[in-house]
Amino acid sequence: MLFVTGSISERREFVLLEALGSLSFGYLLGNFNPAAVIAALKKTNLREQGTKNLGATNVTLAFGFRRGLLVMLVDILKGFLSVKVAKMLFPRLVAAGALAGCGSVLGHVYPVFLRFRGGKGLAAFGGMILALDPLLFLILLMLGIGVILVTDYPVILTFFVAVAAPWLILWRFGNGWMFCAVLLASGLLLFKHRENIMNLKNGTEGRLSAYIQKRKNSPEN
Repeated sequence: MLFVTGSISERREFVLLEALGSLSFGYLLGNFNPAAVIAALKKTNLREQGTKNLGATNVTLAFGFRRGLLVMLVDILKGFLSVKVAKMLFPRLVAAGALAGCGSVLGHVYPVFLRFRGGKGLAAFGGMILALDPLLFLILLMLGIGVILVTDYPVILTFFVAVAAPWLILWRFGNGWMFCAVLLASGLLLFKHRENIMNLKNGTEGRLSAYIQKRKNSPEN
């Protein structure tokens, strides 16, 4: 059930409006892209270099770890805030936070103000999960890091989280609408990382050990 209070007639009257309101709010918040801001300040077109995405990974490649970390934290924050604020705006809608979080991922991946060309959505997705269930976020993060250490492929974290999160949300909350919202966001993650899936099949995906070695050999160190 979407609602925990209200008569049947009230539920019918407000459910669609509040669901669309939650999604729309999250989408608009997701449109704010710190990578695009940094790129504009640096007068650099990130879509023509690196991963060609407006996200933390490409900012790290172009401008260094500190700016990449800043972008990641802001992207996590917008996913987190979309959930928390939507819950306050639509308190009777149990799935409001999940719907807004899904909207923030959609807004990050396909931002209308950036011609629908944004990032890949992992950080915003992480912020959504963190706001919905901090314990679940920590569990996914720790297990995901373990998978990375075993496989040596950082992108495996994305695949692991995208596959596991919807089912864990369903297990934790037992709410079908929340499950569907997180499942849709997970689908976006997998779709945006389809090139990485092909790279894994072809053996060309970047390895964690190679990145660490590159950092050790960089002039800054």
